[in-house]
Amino acid sequence: MKSAIFSSFLVCSFVTASFTLANAETRKLNNPTYKGLALDWSYDWGEIGCGKRVADAFCKTKKFKRSVGYKKREDPGGRTRQISNDSICDANYCDSFRFIMCER
Repeated sequence: MKSAIFSSFLVCSFVTASFTLANAETRKLNNPTYKGLALDWSYDWGEIGCGKRVADAFCKTKKFKRSVGYKKREDPGGRTRQISNDSICDANYCDSFRFIMCER
């Protein structure tokens, strides 16, 4: 009985340690901002590269390797700033991020 309990304890400890290590490698950044404004969804006006390209660039500014997930805000509007050139969007259609997940 003690052997079974100890084995179960080891398995649970390993799973917990693995989960903790995985969490130490990623971070969820809610409502990301860039230079004081919401981070704009697009990399550059009229250019393909929205979402992933912006999220990767943002993670790199925070000393992470890349983004591993992100979500667009469902309610566009408000001032946003592009990460590529500091351009500001100040219209009711400005898109930004709900969150970005960054990985070390």
